[in-house]
Amino acid sequence: MLKRTVGLMLLIVCFNARADKFLDEGRQHYEAGRYTEAYMAWWGGAIQGDSEKQELLADLLLGPHKHALKRIRNPRREGMRYLYRAAIGGRRSAMLSLAEASRSGLLGVERRADAAACWSKAPASLQDRIACVELMEFRDREARASCSELALVGRSEVHDKNRGPLFAKLCIANKTPALLVPGAPPSAQDLRREREYAKHGIEWVITGDVYDGDFEKFRDSFNDAIVAGVEAERGRGYLERISKEIDRRVESVQR
Repeated sequence: MLKRTVGLMLLIVCFNARADKFLDEGRQHYEAGRYTEAYMAWWGGAIQGDSEKQELLADLLLGPHKHALKRIRNPRREGMRYLYRAAIGGRRSAMLSLAEASRSGLLGVERRADAAACWSKAPASLQDRIACVELMEFRDREARASCSELALVGRSEVHDKNRGPLFAKLCIANKTPALLVPGAPPSAQDLRREREYAKHGIEWVITGDVYDGDFEKFRDSFNDAIVAGVEAERGRGYLERISKEIDRRVESVQR
């Protein structure tokens, strides 16, 4: 996760004219039966948070041409992650597809009538979509997008300090609470710390060592809201307690 996350932070960029170029190129490749090339044309925008490209990749990975993508180990899992992210990002058609998956129990999703009903309304605001996220259950846990994918990638204006609590609420509803910490590319010690937090169902995410004042404020407000949300569920002082335990374990291995 940490190796991937440091790279993800480099993708917090504004979209430009090239985004439409890749959208059109991908469609041309798809119509010509060049499915790997279509995947590559859409992939960059999809991981940056472009919900239209996420849905296009989901359709490709979940559709009849998925077997043409030889390098994708689990097309259904990856396709579901993109579909889920597109729905959370506000794509109405993706929300309706997610409603059908929840209704039928397909694509690694648990059958949930309440989640299906929520997504079928195609809620317009992220606040309302968070209520649908909270109802989602997955048989395939890897089909659920990570907090990093939901809260850290996208347009730079997303990371306003006032939106930190909203994205924290999204990650808690997604059952992937995370703590964002500054730092250089992860060391072996960092990877051990990540694994220790994961045992408690918490993502420990290094966001890079380049200072950005706006992002620092976003990160602080995000972490404060994560602490409040997690401790509302697990008890006051929970995160401080496990953090001390994890520090001891990591330091003991280091010695």
